[in-house]
Parts: sequence; C-alpha cells; structure tokens
Amino acid sequence: MTNAMNDKDKQHRSEEFQELTSKIDRLEKIALLGAKNVLTIDDVALITGFTKGHISVSYTHLTL
Repeated sequence: MTNAMNDKDKQHRSEEFQELTSKIDRLEKIALLGAKNVLTIDDVALITGFTKGHISVSYTHLTL
C-alpha cells in the first residue's frame, strides 16, 4: 500500500513539476515580447491565449 501511495505521489509531483515548467517557459516568452516593437499573430496568441484563427478572424472583421 505504501509503495502504491509513493508511486502516486511521485507521479503527481512529476505532473506538477511539468506544469510549473510549462508556465515558467510561457512567462519567459511573454517577458521577451516586451522588448519587441511589433507583435506577430503568434505573439498575440501567446499573450492572449486566443487561437491564431480567432485572432485572424477578429482582425478581418476590424479591417472590413
């Protein structure tokens, strides 16, 4: 029973570590975008969390 709990605990910690690593990577990318004068659609998608398709459609409606 203890080994099973330890395995589950290790798996949970590993998943948490991967999630935190992903969040740190995203924050680093967003921080680097602060130095840019012009953002690409990829940059805007990263910052807003919207898909590139959604951004493109929204931009199209704004420019019509």
